[in-house]
Amino acid sequence: LEVGSLYGTEMLVRFIPPVDLGKYIGKFAFWGIGIKHSISQYFYDEPEYTEDNARGNPAPFDMAAQIVYQGTNLKNKVGVTQSDLTANASIWNFNLHFSKQFHENFEAFGGLSYNYIKINSDFKYYLPVETQLQLGLMKIDPESGQIVADPPEYPGDRNPQKTSLSLEDSSIKFNLGAKFKYGPIGLFADFNYGDFNIFSFGVEYIF
Repeated sequence: LEVGSLYGTEMLVRFIPPVDLGKYIGKFAFWGIGIKHSISQYFYDEPEYTEDNARGNPAPFDMAAQIVYQGTNLKNKVGVTQSDLTANASIWNFNLHFSKQFHENFEAFGGLSYNYIKINSDFKYYLPVETQLQLGLMKIDPESGQIVADPPEYPGDRNPQKTSLSLEDSSIKFNLGAKFKYGPIGLFADFNYGDFNIFSFGVEYIF
């Protein structure tokens, strides 16, 4: 959902309620909020408004700055111990993007972005049966041959183990591209430079 523009500022809101994506991923939820502000509005060829409340000539280029915060939540049971996993991520993005129309058929664009992510994960699990046998928390019943807990001497693992893990990373990405239009046909290409370098090319038909 995008709200705006007010004084050249727009607000972006994103939300995905918890969705079960299967046993290998678990339940995933996502939310985010961002603010984008036009910088090019301060560079009009004619900074004063005309009588019809519109500037006479457009800005010589388009440029905007944006800050976005996003969060995720993941819950699942993993591994042979069926550990209860809860993972929360905080993601920040600061970017500056711009474009310039050199001709009615040709436009150049680009952007600079800084990304930061931090993930906090908590695992809650019980010791595997083999480990409980080795520690003397369980025993093998001599009559049935089954593995059993027999309190108080063989209480089993009554207290879940807890492990926490925190990871964080940051990156800078630069993007530069161009678009050429001829009638209803558009050709565009761009190059992304960052941790992974990506070149993209595409063709579009406008109708």
